[in-house]
Amino acid sequence: MEKQPKTSEDLLKPSSGLAVRDLPISLVIFLVALVLRLLEVDVPINADEELWMYRGTAFALHLFEGDLAGTYLRHHPGVTNMWLTGSSMFLNCLWHKLHPQFWGIDQPASVGACLNVMSFPIGLWILPRIFQAIVTAGCIVAIYDLVRRLIGRPIALMTIGLLMLEPFFLAYQRYLTTDALQSSFGAVGLLAMLLYLKQPLGQVEGATGRPRKWLLLSGVMTGLSILSKIPSVFVIPAVLTWLIVIELRNGEAALSENHNFSPQGSFSRRGWPRQGLDFVLWLMTIGMTAFLIWPALWVAPIDTLTQLLTGLREESTRGAFFYLGQTTDVIGPSFYPLVLFYRLSPIFLLGLVIAVIMAFRHRGDRQHSVFLLLLMVIGSLWMLGMLSIIGSKIDRYISLVIPLLAVLSATGWVWLWTEARVKPWQRLPISEPASGFFLGRSSGKGTAPPRRSLAAGMVGLLLVQSVVVVIYQPNYLTYFNPLAQLIYPAERVFMIGQGEGLDQAARWINRSPEAKDMTVAAWYASAFHPYFEGNVVPIPKVTETTSPLWLNTHRVALYINQYQRDLPEREMLDYFSAQPLLHSVRFHGLDYVKIYPGPVATPGDLAAIAEPQSVKVSDRIQFYGHELKGDRPTPDQALQVTTYWEFADALPAESKLVLTLKNSTDEISTTADRLMGGYIAMDKVPQNIPLRESQTIPLETLSPGRYNLTASWQVPAPQQPAASYKLSLGSVEIGAGS
Repeated sequence: MEKQPKTSEDLLKPSSGLAVRDLPISLVIFLVALVLRLLEVDVPINADEELWMYRGTAFALHLFEGDLAGTYLRHHPGVTNMWLTGSSMFLNCLWHKLHPQFWGIDQPASVGACLNVMSFPIGLWILPRIFQAIVTAGCIVAIYDLVRRLIGRPIALMTIGLLMLEPFFLAYQRYLTTDALQSSFGAVGLLAMLLYLKQPLGQVEGATGRPRKWLLLSGVMTGLSILSKIPSVFVIPAVLTWLIVIELRNGEAALSENHNFSPQGSFSRRGWPRQGLDFVLWLMTIGMTAFLIWPALWVAPIDTLTQLLTGLREESTRGAFFYLGQTTDVIGPSFYPLVLFYRLSPIFLLGLVIAVIMAFRHRGDRQHSVFLLLLMVIGSLWMLGMLSIIGSKIDRYISLVIPLLAVLSATGWVWLWTEARVKPWQRLPISEPASGFFLGRSSGKGTAPPRRSLAAGMVGLLLVQSVVVVIYQPNYLTYFNPLAQLIYPAERVFMIGQGEGLDQAARWINRSPEAKDMTVAAWYASAFHPYFEGNVVPIPKVTETTSPLWLNTHRVALYINQYQRDLPEREMLDYFSAQPLLHSVRFHGLDYVKIYPGPVATPGDLAAIAEPQSVKVSDRIQFYGHELKGDRPTPDQALQVTTYWEFADALPAESKLVLTLKNSTDEISTTADRLMGGYIAMDKVPQNIPLRESQTIPLETLSPGRYNLTASWQVPAPQQPAASYKLSLGSVEIGAGS
């Protein structure tokens, strides 16, 4: 008897058990996910990662010392992160005990002393990232299996392809922040709950198989997700809404046992008592999971929860956000819709649009799958809505929602392709069953079966997406939807950069022979210093002193979002922006990191002065020489003069350096200011170290010709005329303007 052709509905049927062909597919998925997470595993470092390296190490130390209450370290709370990072750091420290010089840690060889480490060389990051890559890659395989059981293998494969190749999602899967484990565990928990709710009633009652195994899996994974990051609690009202929607449906006729996909269940109503009991059991599983993996709850549950709630309240009021072109303390509800538009790729977003359109077109003949997607939409909207209510809004918080959206997007693409490409072949005989999907078997006579056509379309889309991953690897957070960028540049909408490029900046400075003796001031210093061979000091958000740390540095690395938010002050940014730019790290047309000479000159800087001139101006002031930027400046420009000084003692606060241009006809132009563009009072300037100062002299009032350049110090004295210390710096030729 001739086999009947497979329809598009046959291709989209879910699979109940684990088929033999799924084992190699799962292995390939695991290996691809693992490789994507481990390529260039040591770069970049996210701005928040070192905090979790420290917390994980401290968590392991408290366990090592038996201080269980001390395992509360943050209100996020990041417990799963700390277990993972802490265990990998424990292994790092065991290795350090055997080979004390291997990691370059300045600590005794004992494990306890090693776990007190406050600085993490780049080598220490590799094992924690490998551990996380294994866990998250395993979750990707679990997501594949759950989606396959829910809605079919093609959609499951497309879902995994979208997830693995979505730059924004992939970026946070690689970082040791709380987002990777939160989204991975959370996605498995939500999909397991949907699978439980979708089981036939006989299985729910325990007639076959283990009762409630998917419900318990959902509770465990949701508990792990919440213990990774608190916003995962927003899945609780989402799941409660699922139960209510299922119970309020008008009858079960539309989803009876005779409807499509019926062998796999139909989201049938189970009655309020049964749903309530399941919900309570699910919550209890979440709570038990949280209790079992967080040692602080074993000994001090009340204090731990009190600290957690206090920390959450404090974080919800933090400010200094950049949004829609301005710095603000409050971001409105439009934030996350715009994040989805700018952060997700066009293929991902277009799939979502197609899913909505196809769901409306086929709500009669695909009611089961449409209802499943409706539940996913409800869950996504619940979580996005709750995230929009809280005061602290950061783009990475949508990571929890992305797996559900990936299922929706994948469904849209598979539905579109089956309708556009499969139906013309439905009347043709197919020589092998649908189980040959993606196994490469021929249909004979050169006729491509529907599954081959579907596979070709899916592979084509994912190949396009993989090109994006290759272009942006490993700095995936520099990716923004190019369609959104055409409408309005992302740098005018969102805060840009979370540490990308700092590794390149550090390695550029490392090429200097003096790097090990340098001190560099850096924004996101925690993401800079693992790569840098010298000393690093942070640039804080707010300068609380008139003698900031960056005054004592040889180089300054400024970051793109400092300019967006005017941090720490606009005066500081303006001063360095007027300095010679030594190097910049650019991604896709934007300068993420700018490296400027710091106030302190290195011996190499002094040796390379273009016009050396060692003069002791006074008993407190030593002059080393100067440099001019540009050759024959014109009146429509400004003359930049860099001078080198050393002060044996502090000068009065209002002391000023005066630079003067004067010609034979007494045409004159001057600039007079304290050092650092007047930003720093002279009595706060570092002493007994060579300093670099750069100022500009306006030329618009001058005629072309040769001018004498002089520098003098005006040093006020109490109840006396200001003392003036003057020296000649040679002559400057002013050219004719255009």
